[in-house]
Amino acid sequence: MIMGLDLASTSSGVCILQGEKVVHTELVQPPAKTKDPLERISFIFNRINQLYSEYNIDYMAIEDVPLNAGMRNFAVAKHNILLLGGIIALGNLHNSAVILMLPSEWRKAAGVYDEAVAKEEMAREFQKKKGIEIANKLFNFGFTWVSDYRDKIDHNSDIAESALIALAAYRIFTKGGNNLDGTKGDI
Repeated sequence: MIMGLDLASTSSGVCILQGEKVVHTELVQPPAKTKDPLERISFIFNRINQLYSEYNIDYMAIEDVPLNAGMRNFAVAKHNILLLGGIIALGNLHNSAVILMLPSEWRKAAGVYDEAVAKEEMAREFQKKKGIEIANKLFNFGFTWVSDYRDKIDHNSDIAESALIALAAYRIFTKGGNNLDGTKGDI
C-alpha cells in the first residue's frame, strides 16, 4: 500500500491507496486551540504513526517542500520542513520507502500539470481546482472548489492532492508492472 501525504503544520491531507484504489482518506488537523507549531506537528506525526498501525504501508509519497522565491513566509516553511523531516523519519522507522515529489512532478504524473498550457493555467488556484476535478473523476470524490480562500477552510484540495500524490508515485514507479523496489506485483 502507498500513503500519499500533502503535509502542512496546520492540516495535512492523507490518502492510502492499494494499487489505484482508495482505501482511506482523511484530513489530519490539530484542534483549533493548538497554536504552538510543535504541538501541531506532534499531533499530525502521531496520527500518521497510528495509520501505520492500522494499514500495512509499504511506500509513502510526500509532496516535497519547495524552497524558492515563492515561499512568502519563512516561519511556515520552517514548520513544514520540521514536519516533513519527522514524517520521513517515521517512514524509515516503519521500513517504508519514502518518495519526495515536487509539486510540478506529481502534478504532471497525475495529469494535473501540462507544460504546454497557458500561463493562467499554471497559477496555484487553477492547479488546485483542476486537481480536485481530476481526483473527483478518478476516485469518485465529491469535492468542490469555490476559491483558494474558501479551500483553506474546507480543505478539499488537501485530501484530493494527497490522493493524486499517491497515484503519481504509483504511476511513476510501477511502469511496466514493477513495484517501487523493482519486484513484480501490486503495491
